[in-house]
Parts: sequence; structure tokens; C-alpha cells
Amino acid sequence: MDESAPTLAELEKQMVLDRDKIQSIIDGFIVAYHNGLTKDHSTMIPSYVSRLPTGAETGTYLSLDLGGTNLRVAAVTLLGEGKADVEQKQFVIPAELKIGPVENLLDWVATGVKELLDFLGIQVDSISEKGLFMGIEGQNIVDLLHAAFKRKGMNIHIAAIVNDCVGTFVANAYKDQNTIVSIILGTGTNASCICQTSSISKCKFPKDSPEYMIVNTEWSLMGMDFLPRTKYDKILDLQNFPAVEREIRVAVDGSLYHRFHKYSGWMNKTLRDIQRIKEDKRTKIIPIEDGGCIGAAITAM
Repeated sequence: MDESAPTLAELEKQMVLDRDKIQSIIDGFIVAYHNGLTKDHSTMIPSYVSRLPTGAETGTYLSLDLGGTNLRVAAVTLLGEGKADVEQKQFVIPAELKIGPVENLLDWVATGVKELLDFLGIQVDSISEKGLFMGIEGQNIVDLLHAAFKRKGMNIHIAAIVNDCVGTFVANAYKDQNTIVSIILGTGTNASCICQTSSISKCKFPKDSPEYMIVNTEWSLMGMDFLPRTKYDKILDLQNFPAVEREIRVAVDGSLYHRFHKYSGWMNKTLRDIQRIKEDKRTKIIPIEDGGCIGAAITAM
């Protein structure tokens, strides 16, 4: 055995955070959130979604969710009373499409859309409902997608581009208007929350703007100056990021909460520990499946 290899106890010591360290991380995020609202345009991004659903909305929409690993194509039917029905297909994004020309990726996306529509028996040349796209940034993404759909012979109108975290927020608000935060645990992690529009001082909004707005935190870009890192994190940083780009990204499995039975308990315990309470009756962590797709459908209305 390699004598230089760390023992299990040594590894555990690097991973465990004491209460003081947790508090310093909380303080660091508070500063980062404020900086994002006032200066940093890469975080605390206004969504311009200021009206939450009532739960009574109805209609059928096409929704695309393109993440870091998978593409989901869904036909979302809003049934009212906070209920929705989702018919979807999921595809793993081929590695070569992540680095090639964007047109190749979008042609592949359009093929996935056509496959779902054919499966549902919808004639693609007569689609009249709105189509959605979410999860990709780019000034010309709408035009590029329209071109890809046209190449596949589909007449689909893109009604909205929605960040998946904002979509998840809206989707849960469709069922419960007490929703105040949404969290994504996928290939990456992110969160969105409600903020006063006036607090987003880095942006100039019209005087008659709504009082509140959903904000996309992009919290995976925060933490370079306050999140603890082990030597293994530093090794991964050097292997995976160019020297000029030093943001920390946290990768977690999207199925953690749904499939790993201990994970939800750990999340709840951590929340209690942070608040220094034995029981938290106010906070509820509610897993929601297909949140991005459902929220995108609602946002497009």
C-alpha cells in the first residue's frame, strides 16, 4: 500500500465542515448575492418572470429541456387545479455534439422533437401551439432553432426561453403559491428565488415595473473566495479549466434526491443545523419532477 495515500480518517477530516465553517459559507453567499444584485452581471440574473401562476391555467405546450447531459422533449398539458400531464422522451446528448458546430446540435434537437410528435401522432406540418426552448444561452438561439425546425419540415413557434431553475420555481408555484425558492440538482446545480425588483440595482427597470421578480442566482459561479476546497478539488480545477477561468462549479447527480433515500434526510438535517433548531416546521423541501418543462409551458402562456 502506498504510504503517502491518506487514511479514511484524513479524508473525512477534509470533507467535514464544522458549524463555524458552515456559517462562514453562509456569510460568503450573502455577500455574493448582494454583489450579484448590484454589480455582477453573471449572477443574480433577473428572469423578468414577475407573475406566478394561479393553478387554473390550462393548455398544451411543447417544451424542450437541454441540460448538460440529456435532452428532454415533452408535451405538457396543463389541466388546471395545479395539475399537469407530461408525455416526454429523453435522449443522451452525444459527446461529439457538445463540441461541434451548434447547427449539428440543434438539428439533433429538432430530430428529437419530431420523434416525440410522431410518437404522439401529431402532424408536424400543422402545429399551431407554442414551442419552448430552455437551457441554452445565445443571442441568436431562437433564429437558430427556427432554422433547425424548418430543415426538419416543422412549423414550430418558440414562445419563451426559460432557465430550468426559473421553470422549476414556476412549476411548483402552479401547485403551491407559497414557493419561495427552487433548486436544481443535475449535472450542475443552481437556484432561483423571489427578489424585490428594486433590489436588482445593477439593472434599470421602468418605474412601473412589478414589485417582485424571480431571480436566477447562478450560484455555481459563486464561492471562489469562500467555499472550502480540498487538494482534490484543486487538481480537478487544473485538469478541467483553463488558467484564466477559475470559477468553481459543483456537479451533483440529479437523481440524488429522488433515488438516494438518505440524501433528503441529510438536506433537512443540514437546514436544521444551520438554523440551530431541532425541528423545522416552516421549511419544506418538495421534490418536483419535470419542473423545468412544466414551468416553461406556464411561462409561455
